Amino acid sequence: MSSSSSALVEALSQYLSYQHIGAGLTALVAYEYIITFDLEVDSVWNRRFHGYICATYISTLDNAAWSNNSMAGVTNNVG
Repeated sequence: MSSSSSALVEALSQYLSYQHIGAGLTALVAYEYIITFDLEVDSVWNRRFHGYICATYISTLDNAAWSNNSMAGVTNNVG
């Protein structure tokens, strides 16, 4: 196997590892959210609206978007 082929295989392996890690973390966060949703409804949503709710969900969406953008850069290292 040539040097460029082995580098390509290594980059692909790294990319797939990142994809699996991302999928696993997404599943873990979704599972945690589902099992604690009733607690969130009782403690947050049944109260008067607060800025905390907006800050929490905007932060969560921002982190998700950042995580997807950082994973896209892995393919740029092949080369």
